[in-house]
Amino acid sequence: MKEARVKKLETLENLCLSHHLKDQSSDLLSEESVKNRGIFDYQGIQALRQKSSSGRLDCSYVLFTLLCVEIWLRKFYDRCWIFVDFMLDRFSMKI
Repeated sequence: MKEARVKKLETLENLCLSHHLKDQSSDLLSEESVKNRGIFDYQGIQALRQKSSSGRLDCSYVLFTLLCVEIWLRKFYDRCWIFVDFMLDRFSMKI
């Protein structure tokens, strides 16, 4: 069955992925970043990117959501552990 080309709507997700977050999305969803995080499947993300860029499927909402999750993890989860490590070192505490 032949897939129909999907007309991309100029949604917030599309605008961010194609313009504002284009460079950052390459870093945030890079192979190294995705594999180090260990939550998502890098090959699946690449498949979504390919389908979205070829126009076969509009995956911008899913890709934008993955970016938001990674940004949130970096801002809150990763920094939390940096703070915990700092406090443990500072006060010579052991877990």
